Amino acid sequence: MNALAFALFVLFSFFMPFSLPAARTLLLLSLVLTIVWLVRAHRRPVLGATTWLALAFLAWAIPVTIMGINPGVGVPRLHKLLWYVGIP
Repeated sequence: MNALAFALFVLFSFFMPFSLPAARTLLLLSLVLTIVWLVRAHRRPVLGATTWLALAFLAWAIPVTIMGINPGVGVPRLHKLLWYVGIP
């Protein structure tokens, strides 16, 4: 199952520049399979330095967007930032 999740993640990375809906679907499937594998194996996820930087970016981007110059434009689009967390 872990190999399938990795294969789906590689496909996500490949499809990202071509088709965002396909890439998002592959990322979601990869995430679900990874969570199932972690639960079955009784393991905790290991987060690398790049992942922590991506989370720090989100922690900064969300409040800046909410309190920014034009939050009416940025706030409805915040959900699009979450898909980019899969890249690191």
